[in-house]
Amino acid sequence: MNLYLTHESHERLKKSFLNLRKQFIIDSSEIIKSLGYKESDLSVYSYYIVNEKIKKLIQNTSNGSKSQSIIYINSTMNDEVVRSLIKFAQSETSIDNVILMTERGFHEELYELFQEILFFPTIKRVHIVKCESFRSLDEDFTQDS
Repeated sequence: MNLYLTHESHERLKKSFLNLRKQFIIDSSEIIKSLGYKESDLSVYSYYIVNEKIKKLIQNTSNGSKSQSIIYINSTMNDEVVRSLIKFAQSETSIDNVILMTERGFHEELYELFQEILFFPTIKRVHIVKCESFRSLDEDFTQDS
C-alpha cells in the first residue's frame, strides 16, 4: 500500500483522478473540524490530538484491505511534517512507499525526502496505479562512465 502526501485540495484530486473510491482520503482540515477545533486556533495540545487521530487513521487503513492506497491532504505541510510521517509510515504501518503528489515544479524543497514523486496529470483525469520507478540521468551517467 502507498501513502500519497499532497498540498492540493480534495476538489483538485477529484478533477485529476478517476478511481478515488479505491483510495482512502485523509484531509487534515476535515479532521480538525471533526474534532471541534479551528485551524487558526490550534494549541500544542489540540495539535497533538489531531496528529494522533491522523496516525490512527493511517495505521488502521494500512492494515485493512478495503483501500488500494491512502492520500493525505495537508495544505500546510512542511519538512518537519513530512519527515515525521515518513518515519511513522516506515516504522509503525504496513505502508510500502510514501510518495509526494504535487504539481510539476512546486514544492521542490521536499523532493529529496521522497523516493517517488507523482505529478498531477495535465490533460485529463487518469487512474492512480502502482508505477515502476525510472532511473535518473545521474544514474545513467555513472553507469556509462
